[in-house]
Amino acid sequence: MKTVDYLFPRDLAVSPYALKKVFIVGSCMTEHFLKDFKALQPEVQFDFEWFNNMLELTPMTAEQVAGYQVQYIQLPFRTIVGDNAVRITEFEQEFDFVTYEPLAKGVLEAKLRQAMRHNREHGILTIVGNFMVPQNSLLPSLAERGGPRDFNRLVRALNDHLDYLIATEYKNAFVADVESMASSFGKRRFMDDAVAFQAHLGIFAADVDEMDNYPAWLGNQQARIELVPDANQTYALATMEFSELLLAQIEHMVRVANQTDTVKIVFFDLDNTLWRGQIAEHYETGQEWPVIHNWPVGLWEAVHHLRRRGIMVSLVSKNDEAVVRARWERAVLPWLKFEDFLLPKVNWLPKSENIRDTLAALSLTAKSAVFVDDNPVERAEVAANVPGIRVIGADPYLTRRQLLWSAETQRNYSNEETAKREESYRNIIQRDKAKAGSGSREEFLTGLDIKVQFKVMHSQHDEGFQRVSELVNKTNQFNTTGIRWSSGDFVNFFDKGGRVYAFAVQDKFSDYGTVGALLVAEGIIRQFVMSCRVLGMDVEIAALHHVADLLFAEEVQAVVGPLVETELNTPCRDVYPRAGFSESPQRGLYWLRKKAPRVRAAHVTIEA
Repeated sequence: MKTVDYLFPRDLAVSPYALKKVFIVGSCMTEHFLKDFKALQPEVQFDFEWFNNMLELTPMTAEQVAGYQVQYIQLPFRTIVGDNAVRITEFEQEFDFVTYEPLAKGVLEAKLRQAMRHNREHGILTIVGNFMVPQNSLLPSLAERGGPRDFNRLVRALNDHLDYLIATEYKNAFVADVESMASSFGKRRFMDDAVAFQAHLGIFAADVDEMDNYPAWLGNQQARIELVPDANQTYALATMEFSELLLAQIEHMVRVANQTDTVKIVFFDLDNTLWRGQIAEHYETGQEWPVIHNWPVGLWEAVHHLRRRGIMVSLVSKNDEAVVRARWERAVLPWLKFEDFLLPKVNWLPKSENIRDTLAALSLTAKSAVFVDDNPVERAEVAANVPGIRVIGADPYLTRRQLLWSAETQRNYSNEETAKREESYRNIIQRDKAKAGSGSREEFLTGLDIKVQFKVMHSQHDEGFQRVSELVNKTNQFNTTGIRWSSGDFVNFFDKGGRVYAFAVQDKFSDYGTVGALLVAEGIIRQFVMSCRVLGMDVEIAALHHVADLLFAEEVQAVVGPLVETELNTPCRDVYPRAGFSESPQRGLYWLRKKAPRVRAAHVTIEA
């Protein structure tokens, strides 16, 4: 397995990895990467701007920036710490690396601000590479590792500070952990600190014939008595392979940032999937039980990390549920409980039927689901009868990495809604049980005590915007156009006076958090997205009427809403007619006049 496949698994990817246009900012090391990137993916347009010291980046318009999917920044470490430490004995007469740290952090902050110009001005998706820690710290003694004379300590401190700055001072920006990736790959295969000076932290690219054996300054004549061996062979260098890895990291992070092919629920089989053996056959009293080491314990922990990311976990197993519950603690440590799983289905029905029932109950699509099972027949049955679901599980030594390291199971941001998602779904289950035992639909909805709170956003810097971006780019079913928006798209939208009307929902069962957004410009609802967790409550009707009322108060004579049918947006195709909009002669375009009659959702309360 190549390192690129190991670190950035693509087993859960559905949409192709497709970079088109990338803006790169950096100095000589980044220029080296650029040359390799162009060789690796010649179909991609890579534009480069040199950045060193405190250079001003060339200004760009919002339209120019919007053409790029991402910008990648690699700050030159040497310009942050300076060359003073080369003469280390003199340097230490004034500083050690602890007392030098605040100065270096200040320089990092200033240079980062300069390099982040296009992000600050236009919100472009930005990935900033961190710094690689040298392979040998050149300590004066073994006893001083991690102390004030340890240069590597300074590099780690600056990496920590970079994380802090990106997380707290910039939007739509993320740190690429180049240091960790380089360690996995093997720094000795590409890094120049074995040859160059310590603070350079660059790529080892040496043409010994050109520089040493037959240099131009000697008229390409032999310059040495004994020729220097090829450094590429001496050190077994693989610089192109590392460039490939870095490019894969950028692609991976772009997919995470854009939430491409995101996973919302994972279904697990039990026997030989969450534990070794069969619970009915191999966990009986009085016999030796299968061992739990390696992959089982890793998967148990993976379940909790999926939940932590707001991804639901469920069970589908052909077993006797009573036996599974009775013997659960024989197969699994207390780390994992049967109750950790949402709507577990342990029975003898086809697994595809159980999965479809759970997806319907949670208003989720098969395309947002993953099924893990050791049995190839079961995987094939589910794949055939639940079109769009992703299936894995053949090799248990791969499953944890596939589930936790894939871009499709990672989140760009974690927010209050993420933390509440599982609780919200559990409350939906309780709500649906209450509905089944209630009287009329109207009585049930009135008894829910539904409240909706709106927030209007005028900029991608407004609080809560990241949740809006998540909704727009992850919602498939209730999405009136299916369009995905880049950061540049949002910048242009807001620059031209567009507004986002985001709304949160509560009822007596749950606080669902921010679940919907209407993107409005010039009286046109460009797009309406809403989480399916609140479908069936008429919240969408109340939201449309509220936004229409606000627009009518601004002397808008008619509110227009386009509806583009997609493969998955059946739940919203009738939202405009249900809200009293009339279809225009142009198919897929609806409008509501100020005095048009409307049937309001009286059971929904809009709170200021």
